[in-house]
Amino acid sequence: DPANSRGGGAHAAGADPSHPPCPPQIFHSDKILGDHEVSFLDIAFDEIPERYYRSLEDPRFFSSAKTGRGPLREGWRQHTKPIMCSYKLVTVKFEVWGLQTRVEQFVHKVIRDILLIGHRQAFTWVDEWCGESPRCPPAPLCAGPPMPPTSLAPCAPCLPC
Repeated sequence: DPANSRGGGAHAAGADPSHPPCPPQIFHSDKILGDHEVSFLDIAFDEIPERYYRSLEDPRFFSSAKTGRGPLREGWRQHTKPIMCSYKLVTVKFEVWGLQTRVEQFVHKVIRDILLIGHRQAFTWVDEWCGESPRCPPAPLCAGPPMPPTSLAPCAPCLPC
C-alpha cells in the first residue's frame, strides 16, 4: 500500500499497519527533499509481470528443506517472526518536458518489479545459499586458479539459515 510520507519513524497515512515502522534515521537527510512514496512489497502476494513468474520461485508454494521456512500464507507478515525488512531509497530524475512524469513512473515500476522478483528469489533459493560463506563458494565456482591470499578478505562466517 503506497503512501506519501515525509521522513521516517512512524507509519505514513494509509501505510500497512502490519509492517513495522521505519527507524527514525532511515533515509532521513536534508538531501531528500519534498514528498516521497513509501512502498511495501509482499514477496508472496504482490503481482509480478507474468513473463517473470516461475512456479519454483513462488513463496506461496515453496518450502525450504534446510530451514523449514515456507510456504507463505495470506497474512504471513503479521504472523511470521522474525521478519526481515529491507529498505531501498530510489531516486529517479528525468527532466525532459512532456516525458518526465511518464518516464519516472515507468522507471520506478521497473525497479519495484526487480526488487520484488529479487527478494522472491532470495527467499525461494535459500536452500542453495544457506550455510555458504562468501569466501567459500560452492565447488563448481572454485574451478579456476586459486586467488593469491592477499586478495582475499578474512574468511567470513557462514551465512545463517
